[in-house]
Amino acid sequence: MKVPSSIEYSALRRYLESEEMKISLLTISVFCHETEDLGKIRKSIELVIPSAVEGEIRSDQVKGHFGNYITLLEYRFSKSLAVKAFQDILNKLSSADMIVIITTLSERMEKSKLYLRFDKQYLVAKEELTLKEGNDVVRIMVSFNGPYKEVIKELKQIASNRAMHNEARSTKLS
Repeated sequence: MKVPSSIEYSALRRYLESEEMKISLLTISVFCHETEDLGKIRKSIELVIPSAVEGEIRSDQVKGHFGNYITLLEYRFSKSLAVKAFQDILNKLSSADMIVIITTLSERMEKSKLYLRFDKQYLVAKEELTLKEGNDVVRIMVSFNGPYKEVIKELKQIASNRAMHNEARSTKLS
């Protein structure tokens, strides 16, 4: 698990709180089938994304197509809490996943909303975030205040700063 340095964290915080990069809303949602341990899923989300405990938590139960019960667990964050949750998420991403997000940004964004999907089973088993496409995922939607082009520019800058910091750090360790 990667722990961000104070330099990386402060640079990330500056970008997220800048005028160009205001986050208005962030939601984390996951479907939990009745065969899954809802408490374990919730605990894993809150362990990996510590600010999740501060969000508005909602749980709705519906009946599935085959009569099974499915619980929709949703965490909602607005304004400064959304920024904090997004920071937690970015800090947990591997460099490889960050590169994938940046290279597929146009596919992950609709207007000023960023959509991310993470492997639910990996989150629960390994307590780490890893990108995944498909159905059994933790969905994250980040809504930005600002033009699409500015959001993309800022996200790419965050990734670039992170890559440069990681490269500088690994050079020092050699």
